[in-house]
Amino acid sequence: MLNEKEIALILGQDPKPEIVTKPLSFKEWMLTKKGIASLTVGHVDSYVKKMLRDNNTPFPTKDDADHIALRVLSSDLSKSYQKHLLEALELYMEFIGSPVKYRKPKPVKRSPKYLTQEQLKKLVYGSRDYRVFALIMMFITTGVRLNELRQMNIGDLDLQRRVVTVRHAKRARDREVPLSNECVKVMQIYLGKYHGKDPKPNEPLFVSKRGNRWSAHGIYSAIQRCAEKAGLQGMVSPHVLRHSFATAMVANGCDIYSLSGLMGHTNITTTSIYLHVNSDALRKAYEKGVPRLT
Repeated sequence: MLNEKEIALILGQDPKPEIVTKPLSFKEWMLTKKGIASLTVGHVDSYVKKMLRDNNTPFPTKDDADHIALRVLSSDLSKSYQKHLLEALELYMEFIGSPVKYRKPKPVKRSPKYLTQEQLKKLVYGSRDYRVFALIMMFITTGVRLNELRQMNIGDLDLQRRVVTVRHAKRARDREVPLSNECVKVMQIYLGKYHGKDPKPNEPLFVSKRGNRWSAHGIYSAIQRCAEKAGLQGMVSPHVLRHSFATAMVANGCDIYSLSGLMGHTNITTTSIYLHVNSDALRKAYEKGVPRLT
């Protein structure tokens, strides 16, 4: 029986062009099929490339994957990093049609590093660059992640309602985060200084000196320089500022359920670590709620 293409050739007609669908790359597959955040996709892709390169297995079979997993588990890498590598390997093997599953090591739980509220005051006033000043103010009054803040556009900022919409959150879950009165004032001045009178909603909120969307490395370096000027010892990073925000919120009376929503956590147990970090807040809650027997 003749098919449509053969009939068209017999009748002298141009057959319909065959639509060739380009297969998805690993990164495209993670973004579209698994709904993984773009920043995580980049990390996973780099983990997989390194593992395949180090083990000389560009087209791994299930046996190859088992061998890679065994090498990861017997390495001196941290338990947390081992877990990330194995999760990346599982994703890649699922992508190529040979799914595997491994028991992950349990990372050692450590209390998150954070700055006290006095240290935060030193940090926020540690820079004479208003762009960096506004950046740090946004970090420490909203608790957003680095990539969430970096991907913000001007249209995500609503100064009248005093909220910012976080659209590039983990697992693609948008959320609104309130802005303090102080932060609103800072952002009003920042917008006037760096975006002019009529900024467009799709313009990046935080820009580099060249006017482009500020890179993750550039933001990280700016915070580091500001910390050095403020005389703060140790590593100060966007994630430390996120922990600092959460710790301060608990210390100042924010309940753990409200904080979980502000932080964009999908599991309340992730947020509960800040109760253990802040022993003073826990003591106050205890004194308030302990049964009165006399």
